[in-house]
Amino acid sequence: ETCNNTLLTPFTKFSLASNVSGEFYLNQSVVDKLKADSDIDRLVPCDIDETSISLAIGGNTDVPGVFADKSDIDFFLDKNGDTLKEGRMPENNTNEIAVHWRVMANKHWKIGQEVGNDKDSDEWLTGTYKIVGTLDGPDIALVGTQTSRERQYMKNKLDLSKPIAYAIFPKDGKLEAVNKTLDGFDKSDAVINNYSQMKKIFDKSLSSLDTTMLAIILIVTLILSISVGALMYLIYLQRSDEFGILTAMGYRKGFIYRLIFKEVLSLDLIGWAVGIIFTYFVVDLLNSLVYIPQGTTLDFFTPKVFEYTLAIPLMVALFSILPILTKMRKQDPITIIERRD
Repeated sequence: ETCNNTLLTPFTKFSLASNVSGEFYLNQSVVDKLKADSDIDRLVPCDIDETSISLAIGGNTDVPGVFADKSDIDFFLDKNGDTLKEGRMPENNTNEIAVHWRVMANKHWKIGQEVGNDKDSDEWLTGTYKIVGTLDGPDIALVGTQTSRERQYMKNKLDLSKPIAYAIFPKDGKLEAVNKTLDGFDKSDAVINNYSQMKKIFDKSLSSLDTTMLAIILIVTLILSISVGALMYLIYLQRSDEFGILTAMGYRKGFIYRLIFKEVLSLDLIGWAVGIIFTYFVVDLLNSLVYIPQGTTLDFFTPKVFEYTLAIPLMVALFSILPILTKMRKQDPITIIERRD
């Protein structure tokens, strides 16, 4: 969920076009095309930097920092559903930032603290900034009114009226059309970050993790299937007299097979459902006590939870039912009854 909120959620509201490496400004041809696009509601001149946030599952992900004029920052936050939670917003032409509370909690930052790679070489955020406010909302980000790059531009008397980057806000229902236009830009003219491209990056970053998790789940499923299947086999082996008597009484073996199948599968599915419910409460407890205080969350309700874990009761049923039925086919009901007597 944390990755989703940092990498994808922001780009459901806007897209970014920024200057390519080696260029001071956004290519003028790109600027002209964007200004002429009737699907665009507003272009916010800005500069982009980033910090990082540590993830609950290990590793970290980048958190965008958007720097623009104070009025544009207010518009940016309003469009993304973020609000000021504590403190105040950065003033124009200052080394001030407002940071989402999740980032603050994750990095143990406080209002009034100065942060940046001038203070901490491991920090991604370039320069030095004073935190003056905390943000809340779905878009995990930080905002400011002036970057170290812009200050360097001013020092070298470069033209700051030319945009370094644009945050591009489409008109209602036009995000896909705008992103299609952006995807058509040459990579030598602009660096584009939009939903479609970030989704590819997001999926690629998770693909290796999914492969690892799938391998672990398969191993766990196999071990559980063999262990629980052996236990179920022993339980039903003790009921062989019961099945022998039913056969001798005239019940067809097909009926007994279906009975065993229903019993085993029902027990498996009930156990699976109870496990899902129990896991939900454990994850909720972990979020409340551990992860949310650190600014991250574990997302429980995803399709993969059910896709991956459903294999467990099905495999357990397979490893239980097949040995039981194989054993029953070899049994003589008369012999079972005689031994019982």
